[in-house]
Amino acid sequence: PRAARLLRGIAGQGFIAVVPRCAKSAGTLLVLGADQVYHGTAAVLGPLDAQVFDKYEGTWSAALDEVEALNQLNAFALQAMRSMVNVVLGEDERRQNLRALETFLPMCIDYGTRLARPLLEKVDVVSFTRKARQMKEAEMYAFRLLKRNYPNNCKEIARAFTGDYPDHGFVIDLEEAQSLGLKALPLAEEVDDLLDKIIAGLRSEGITTLLGHVEVRNDTNS
Repeated sequence: PRAARLLRGIAGQGFIAVVPRCAKSAGTLLVLGADQVYHGTAAVLGPLDAQVFDKYEGTWSAALDEVEALNQLNAFALQAMRSMVNVVLGEDERRQNLRALETFLPMCIDYGTRLARPLLEKVDVVSFTRKARQMKEAEMYAFRLLKRNYPNNCKEIARAFTGDYPDHGFVIDLEEAQSLGLKALPLAEEVDDLLDKIIAGLRSEGITTLLGHVEVRNDTNS
């Protein structure tokens, strides 16, 4: 967020993000602060799911994995309860005999609870809470960057980028970005080709630059 605000300050009224190739993780977050986004032919953004480093395994994993696992356990328990109700009482009986439902429902709830308990007991509550907060933090950063240019749907876009994708490597191309509500447009072919040559030339010299991914333009001078 600080980088996006810095670019806004430099540009005066905002900035335009040009993504020739890849702008994932922090790059995606930076793009969300832009007034307009231009995608190259091979350009991709990515989800903003918080990544957590496991110091024991030496690997990175998505905080969303653990949070979503608990949601799946909850859905599993509810489905088990509903299945038990269907076994004990048919649909017609449930509609016609509320007393029977009141009698057997506690048994069905107990069945679902017993089935899910061994799995739920393995959940590390402290770890789950920490990862849930990390996800919320990513969502809030996205929301704050988006609300200036997307006042009517900033919450929905932020929530989609932080929670709607199953994997950190998921590709968000131009069409997907537009479907989420971003002000994304295709980059002109000649500009796309030129930027590819510039980036390739810089990389051949061992140079990496932010301007390979983001162009800052003062709209008052355009």
